[in-house]
Amino acid sequence: MASRPRSRSRWAVSSAMVASDVLSVPPGPLPREGAASPGARPGHPLWRARPYRADVWLAIGLAVATITVTLVSSGRAPYHPPDAVTAALATVSALALAWRQAAPLAAMAVTSTIVAVNAAAGYAVVAVQWPAWLALFGCFSVGGRGVRIASTALCVMAVGGYALFDRGALTVEDMAGITMSFLIATVGGDAARSRRAVAAAQHAQVRGEAREQALAAERLLHEERGRLAGELHDALGHTVNVMVLQAGAQGLAALADRIRATGREVDLDAEPVDLSAGSERVLYRIVREALTNAVRHTDTGRIRVRVSRVADQIRVEVFNEGAGFASPVPGRGLIGMRERARLEGGSFEAGPVEGGFRVLATLPTHPATGS
Repeated sequence: MASRPRSRSRWAVSSAMVASDVLSVPPGPLPREGAASPGARPGHPLWRARPYRADVWLAIGLAVATITVTLVSSGRAPYHPPDAVTAALATVSALALAWRQAAPLAAMAVTSTIVAVNAAAGYAVVAVQWPAWLALFGCFSVGGRGVRIASTALCVMAVGGYALFDRGALTVEDMAGITMSFLIATVGGDAARSRRAVAAAQHAQVRGEAREQALAAERLLHEERGRLAGELHDALGHTVNVMVLQAGAQGLAALADRIRATGREVDLDAEPVDLSAGSERVLYRIVREALTNAVRHTDTGRIRVRVSRVADQIRVEVFNEGAGFASPVPGRGLIGMRERARLEGGSFEAGPVEGGFRVLATLPTHPATGS
């Protein structure tokens, strides 16, 4: 579809235009096979499909380029000189691309018809063919099977009308250019569609994995809350273990000695604090869990344990010296420590910091009476 005296440069420009379109396909859900145009909502007429903003700008830019090239390059014998009809056909064809994704088959029908009408009117095809190839690309990139088949039929109609009505002689170079442009539009559009399908599948996989991790963490949280609630209920009617009740200097010193027995260096600095039995249990178990994790996940490095009072809060810090620590994955141990601190009205955080890994918890000197 071109003015035959200028076939070689004509098809190079058309192919470049189609190829550049491959890079501008926005991500989005793919229509199911045989579905209607993605921009047309069910129950609404096709002409009410809302075009994408990027396609509107593409159509405007292409309209300017098409009109300019048509007016400059047309008019040589045996074709009519450019006039208002030529400009109108080029403008309508280019602006139809505003719906190349919202209503791709409609855009293809308009651009293909204009190619045939342009040839029947005696005008050189020149740039009026560009929107048709871009519309064909759009049909193959966003349309379902039915849209792709129908767009191919429209393309054949346009090429047939051009071959039948054009005033020039159809050459082998013309047919080669038409064939190459058709292959670029269809294969390129299908490749863009496949790329979007792969991206959508990867996105769905990432969302699914994130959802599974969130559900697993939520299950652990509910399990830990239930277990802690049982512990608190039992504590109301039973004598607390002597070791837990002495979770002050004696209990923490015993914990430090047990870790030192494994070959690790432990610095313990615990100020005398006045806590309720429940808060003492929480303090002791947080330190025990933090020390256990330090020994479990690292083989070397000094471990520092600090218990101090800051205003009306007790600050508990366990610092494991080292490098290369990754952000912790929520598990039963971390969730348990966080929930114990929360139930006492305190706070908890754990993660890598400069120089090592830190577990930091705060407990009120007068713990909350509720959860």
